[in-house]
Formats: sequence, structure tokens, C-alpha cells
Amino acid sequence: MKIFLAVIVTCLVITLGAGCSKEPTFDATSDDTIKSSVQQMMANMSDAEKKNFQETFQGLLFLAAMANLNKNKSEEAMKKEIFSAFHGKTASEIMKLAEDFQKEVKKKMGK
Repeated sequence: MKIFLAVIVTCLVITLGAGCSKEPTFDATSDDTIKSSVQQMMANMSDAEKKNFQETFQGLLFLAAMANLNKNKSEEAMKKEIFSAFHGKTASEIMKLAEDFQKEVKKKMGK
């Protein structure tokens, strides 16, 4: 259950936004770098882009957490695995992952 709290805390951090002008990447090195990198990633987004990114990233984190639920791993190992999937990716790359995932789901469902 603590993994869900970690995911939720990270999702809440996504709403903060502040940072720099270059295209930053997600840094899953530590809790502090996660928070800081998400803020930097959202710094130059419009309100609509921030909302879209927040919803998309939260959805991806939730799916990753659900995929790791039944694995016999410690909470810390699950958290590391979930966040490492996004480490080094820009906001646009994360959005592309979500888009690709959505296309794959539709394809498997025959739509």
C-alpha cells in the first residue's frame, strides 16, 4: 500500500511545476530528483499542457504500479522499477509512451 502512497505523492508533485527553459528529463535517482525533475519538465508548459501531462503521467504510473502488484518485490524495489521506466525521458517522450500504449491497447482490442 505504501507504493500507492509514493505514486500518489509523486503525482501530486506533478502539479507544482517550476524550472528551466531547456527540455529537462525525468530523474528517478532519488525522491528529491523525481520531484525536482517533474517540476522542471512542467515549467514551460501551458495550463492545458500541464493538465494533459499530469493526467497522462499519473495514468502511466498507476498502470506501472498495478503491473507490479503481484510481484514478490519489496516496496522500494517496485518503486525503483516503476520510476526507472521513465528515467531520462522528456515530457514529450513520456507522452509518446502513453500514446503508443493506447494504440497498442486499441490494436489488441480490435479497434
